[in-house]
Amino acid sequence: MKKLFLLLFLIPNLVMAEEKFIPVAEYTANKAHWQSNLYEILYVACRCGFAYSSAHHQLVEHIGEDEVKEDLHKKGFDIAMKAADHIENTFGGDISRFDYSSLELTIEGIADFYEGEAKKSYIGNKQFNGIMGNDLKACESYDAFFEGLLREAV
Repeated sequence: MKKLFLLLFLIPNLVMAEEKFIPVAEYTANKAHWQSNLYEILYVACRCGFAYSSAHHQLVEHIGEDEVKEDLHKKGFDIAMKAADHIENTFGGDISRFDYSSLELTIEGIADFYEGEAKKSYIGNKQFNGIMGNDLKACESYDAFFEGLLREAV
């Protein structure tokens, strides 16, 4: 329940920027220490989480629930929860000390972006092109990092 509260707490406190989305791989390449910065971790987690979730919804729409073997929606949600848990653990459960103002985009903006990208980027055969395809590949390479976030705190 705390995790859901944290995500709900984030939504109204994020800042919307009027900048174009760049691919996740390019974004992280420009932020060499993103894996040690709470703001960057949360931003990348949101990008990856919504990329996975939007891809999942698109696949279900095109090929059906029974044919989508991997639940990408769950995978995306898990990444967001792990990032939220990491922030909560970092601040000893006192999330009010986390300053959200430096994040570049709102969660809503990220969700809208990937919803539209998934629709226009699906090319069939469970494949996506463009920024959606690139982001899914990049996010897959970060799966181990997000898995390890909570192990570090223990």
